[in-house]
Amino acid sequence: MNIDLDKIGKLTEADLEDKQTLKRLAQYVYQLTEQLKYWQYNLEAENFSGETQVLMQRMDALAKQLKVNEESGDVVVETPSGIEGVDATMTGTNSATLTGGGRVTVQSGNQMNIQAAYNMALSANELVLTGYQLLRVIASSVLKIEAVSEESFIRLAYSAAGPKFMVNGQGNLTAKTGDFEELYVGGQTIASLMDVYRDRQIEISTEQPTRTGVIWIKPSREVRPVEKNIYYTGYSISGTTMNEQTNTRTVQLRCPDSGISRNVNVDYGVGIRILNEGESTDRLTGITVTITGTNAATYATETLTVLSENLVSNPRRILPGGYASWSVETLTTTGASNLTSAQTMTMTITVTYAEAGTRSIRANAVQLKVHGVEGQYAPESDPLTCQVFYIPEAEE
Repeated sequence: MNIDLDKIGKLTEADLEDKQTLKRLAQYVYQLTEQLKYWQYNLEAENFSGETQVLMQRMDALAKQLKVNEESGDVVVETPSGIEGVDATMTGTNSATLTGGGRVTVQSGNQMNIQAAYNMALSANELVLTGYQLLRVIASSVLKIEAVSEESFIRLAYSAAGPKFMVNGQGNLTAKTGDFEELYVGGQTIASLMDVYRDRQIEISTEQPTRTGVIWIKPSREVRPVEKNIYYTGYSISGTTMNEQTNTRTVQLRCPDSGISRNVNVDYGVGIRILNEGESTDRLTGITVTITGTNAATYATETLTVLSENLVSNPRRILPGGYASWSVETLTTTGASNLTSAQTMTMTITVTYAEAGTRSIRANAVQLKVHGVEGQYAPESDPLTCQVFYIPEAEE
């Protein structure tokens, strides 16, 4: 009889008494045992289902990230190179190190707690903490914020224009208002200082008093950096050139606003549109724009180049009735002299073509943008910053 797995379960005691049947059964069991051994020793990933193969790949990738330091016994987890949908949990380790040359992102759907028994260090060129409700820093003993230089500072402000509270690296405090339970000056309370100097006169002035034996309070109004943009606009210019390759036009620019403070450098940007009113296609091989104005620091007439492009290798084509434009938002000259002393300037536009010809050219939308950062005094309503000095009595 032929033996198969379905019939093995149907064997009776009578069948087992037949020697031929027992012999075939023993041979089949031996053959099946050998096949199971071969399958066990030669099992491959493709023998499993698709879901099982994905799980095995993730486990293999995670295993490559986990390493144990043989000297310290610490577990080190290196940044995975491309594993998605995997949660990693580390518990019971003395230390854990997460390393990677790219970006590490930790996200929490609700609340994330980071606890350290001793020290926790954060090191970065810039550390940004963002919160919509409350930001709290709680220390059981001492909270330290240490600066690397005297130029460092701590500042709380709604905008960069006016900090409401600031402490610089030298320990100087600037604040809008203050509410103190105790106030010390030079280690002494205000009450003790008033008692010591109760017979002294107080003089408030911007210049040092000539009298001696007085307490001098010197007020000064804070100067804040303020960005300022002003615009010079010119009328349209037009004209016809006769068999020329280079065309130059000059336009007067005017600005209704006052200039920028004289002791600063400024940035310039130019906005211009050149139209082709001819009957053939023009190929622009270069454009230069200069401005002439009065230097706000020296009051001398000065000329600056605010736009210069060489287009010989890649000419700009202007079809009949078309135009080429340059945007005012592109600041082409940075940190240059401030020529905003007067409310007028002269702009000179020079356009070069690939070949000479008779053309009617018109430029409109001519505009010059000037950007600078100038100092501006704080409003009169703001409190003044004061320095306090004691001028001792002159020795006899």
